[in-house]
Amino acid sequence: MLYVDSTETYTIEKGVDTTATKWMILELALGYSQFSALKSNDRDFELRGVARELPSVGSYLSFSGYIPFATPFIGIQSGIIDIQNLQAISGIQTSQVSVYSGAPKALQMGAKVGLAVGSDRALVRVEYAYHFREFHSLQWGASAMPTKIPRELSFSGGTLSTGLQINLRDFKP
Repeated sequence: MLYVDSTETYTIEKGVDTTATKWMILELALGYSQFSALKSNDRDFELRGVARELPSVGSYLSFSGYIPFATPFIGIQSGIIDIQNLQAISGIQTSQVSVYSGAPKALQMGAKVGLAVGSDRALVRVEYAYHFREFHSLQWGASAMPTKIPRELSFSGGTLSTGLQINLRDFKP
């Protein structure tokens, strides 16, 4: 799975003790994700398509200064997810193959927990997320379809992601 995470950090400074060594930072992330390799548990038909999440909006709460060189964080994420070029192909085991097209779209929600390790210039991020991605009432391009073709899909589940966060604002060559 390709996962892109762009983050801009905003810190509210009014009334904050700047000598404190522990901070909670609220971050906003805008991103995009994509996954493919749809598989069916039934050998009588195949599913093909690419699931894309665009836009993806997340909010993170980071806890800086509690662990040396590491920043734990929690977050929530939501966005629109759709399946591009969704096809259900029936009759795989026979000589009469039929192709059905669909274009499902759904709202996804997720929760994340992770750890960022590094310095003020760059952090390596590792996060675990669980997303609810449910496509109810799939609409296919044909009115009469085999009963084995799914009427709903679920891509809910957990993911483990890694990434690199670079602080460009304070970076001096």
